Amino acid sequence: MVQEIDKKVKQLKIFKIGTVILIVIAILIASYMGIQKSRQTKIIEIYENKLEEIGFEQEGNNYSFMDANFRYDVYIFDKPTIWQWNQDMPDEEKFIVATLLSEDNDAEENLNVTIRKTKEFTTLQFEKESYMLNGKSSKPVEYSLDKNGQIKHKEKMNDDDREVYEQFAGEIEDGTKKLNKMYSNLYE
Repeated sequence: MVQEIDKKVKQLKIFKIGTVILIVIAILIASYMGIQKSRQTKIIEIYENKLEEIGFEQEGNNYSFMDANFRYDVYIFDKPTIWQWNQDMPDEEKFIVATLLSEDNDAEENLNVTIRKTKEFTTLQFEKESYMLNGKSSKPVEYSLDKNGQIKHKEKMNDDDREVYEQFAGEIEDGTKKLNKMYSNLYE
């Protein structure tokens, strides 16, 4: 009988120790998840506050800002998983897109002039929605811009794109400068 009681006491001790270990693990996991969730919330809150300070307005999950010449768009980044230690916004998610708003121009209809600013590059893209090549839509070509909105390798532009660029060079330069300023205020 004494052996049986000793056996039950040992089993009870093991059960208590196991329960305490499981509770401690559960508390650690819940704490980690809470900290990570809090970090995500803080990053998004800071990001959204900066966007609003610049003048962006929320449209669904994205933010937009319009001036006389461009519509600037920022897309809400995908949050890292809660299990990923680094909760910062990835560099590939840090960008702003500016689309030229032009109604009174001599350019071809359905022309989109887009500037995209990332950490490393500023690119210009002309997309003609109505242009087809061999029955397929042509892929728009991207051109690198310097910090002042000048094409880096103008000699590589095709004639149509060069003509459009020259028509909107002033707007592109102004938009690029504004884009650079917005980018540094938002991400740096």
